[in-house]
Amino acid sequence: MTNKKKMLNLKNKGFSYGKIGKLFNLSRQRIHQIISEYGKLLDNSDYSEICQKIFKRDDNICQKCGEADLNLIVHHIDKNDSNNEFTNLITLCNNCHLDLHRPDKKGIFKKCLFCNKKFYVPQSLSYRIYCSKNCSKICRYLKRKKDSKNSPTKKCLKCKNILLKSNFHKEKRRIDGYAAICKKCALEYQKLYFREHKDKVYIYAKKYQQRHKKELAQKRRERYYKNIEQNRKRQRIISKRFYYKHKEEILAKLHKK
Repeated sequence: MTNKKKMLNLKNKGFSYGKIGKLFNLSRQRIHQIISEYGKLLDNSDYSEICQKIFKRDDNICQKCGEADLNLIVHHIDKNDSNNEFTNLITLCNNCHLDLHRPDKKGIFKKCLFCNKKFYVPQSLSYRIYCSKNCSKICRYLKRKKDSKNSPTKKCLKCKNILLKSNFHKEKRRIDGYAAICKKCALEYQKLYFREHKDKVYIYAKKYQQRHKKELAQKRRERYYKNIEQNRKRQRIISKRFYYKHKEEILAKLHKK
């Protein structure tokens, strides 16, 4: 027994397109197309010409909801697919077409708050605001981003303390632009990691220095000449300290010379 025959039997028993779709992991629209042999009609060149004429006649607008949709369908008013008379054909959008083929289930057409797309909602799910899970996820993400940016404080995930954002390192990839753990917790984690992977860190540091030798030297030069006066003062202080600490040794070396 083929899947098509199984679908037809279930439809005759009173199963809706939605229930049949769940059993075969297909959409309601696809189930309707298989049962009504809509694909064969589309392959027929005469029928495709009729469809184009009907779309032109109806100005590419759904005749039920009055909106210009990209996914338009030609519907048979008497639900007889072989009757292709112009008076029996009408242009409908996907949602309106499905609504006509499920008269038992009453629903509402709503506009998605995020993408403004029109979608069909059954009465049991009339609380729905978004057309899909993606739209709801994006909206929740944007809301969290807005709330986190406006608040001056943040909760550290490690120590669970609510602190000011100045106590967190900046991170571009985060929603609010700050790290998940505070500076103290980050420092503790770094120290712990260094103790456990000391050799690994040293090897990586040596490799990095060898790879970027010229860049690091240039950065040091730039840093030195940027704060040249402060660096010279620091050098004088260090040299004086060293002289007074090792005065006898330095004098002894000078006398030998």
